[in-house]
Amino acid sequence: MPSTTERVFVDGATLAVEQVGAGTSGLVYIPGWCCSRRDFLPVAQEMAGRASLLIDLPGQGESTSERRHWSLAQFGTAIADVVRRRHWDNVVLIGHSLGGAVGIEAAIALGSTALQVICLDALVYESFYAKQTEAFILDTLRPIEEDFAGFMQSLVHALFVDKDSALIDTVARTMAAAPVREALESQRTLLEWDRERSWTPLLWTGSDRRSGSHHWIWAGTSSYGRSHWRPRGRSRNFSVRNGRSGRLSPRLCRRCAQLPCGS
Repeated sequence: MPSTTERVFVDGATLAVEQVGAGTSGLVYIPGWCCSRRDFLPVAQEMAGRASLLIDLPGQGESTSERRHWSLAQFGTAIADVVRRRHWDNVVLIGHSLGGAVGIEAAIALGSTALQVICLDALVYESFYAKQTEAFILDTLRPIEEDFAGFMQSLVHALFVDKDSALIDTVARTMAAAPVREALESQRTLLEWDRERSWTPLLWTGSDRRSGSHHWIWAGTSSYGRSHWRPRGRSRNFSVRNGRSGRLSPRLCRRCAQLPCGS
């Protein structure tokens, strides 16, 4: 399925945005830390009959940034701005790792335009998805800054469930090629995220839509273990779903992205 790519200027950044398929509703893919929108391209091309937007975050992939630092809310607002400018409605936000947290903030910014957030290996580790102290942040960033390429190699080899050595090496090289300053800043952004502040408004996002559906909000297991955090409320019409990624699977995404139930 052919795709088209354009540069979209938002406040503080120029984003690389790729659309697969025609339409004004569908799936919005948000890549993880130091990853590229094109990681999702094989998945999007498999989603026959559904339009997809693949968006590089500011300072990642082919997107550029004029700011030194972004908050998670600002990342989410940037994604929401792209969706609004294309006049999309009824969107499902699919985020990997950091992109899952960004997807939550984008859903808050989009309001009733967002139907679901599907999180792939996101919202799992307490140490990365809860607001941290400055001392913890500095301790976390120090080894990344001291040996960026070595850290990426170790990270990817440790986290991949699928031990495909060629795939692991490709992903590790891609992540290690990311600009170090932007990588450190986006990691700081995640560690500074106040998840609890974001959760309350998310519970009510889209609550006036799709009356009678069975959507609800949850964070489930990942490929790395059971989440330590569970939402404390439900929304009848909006859901956050957490899935296993490893190798991003068209079968996984086709199953999770079905509407109305998303299961």
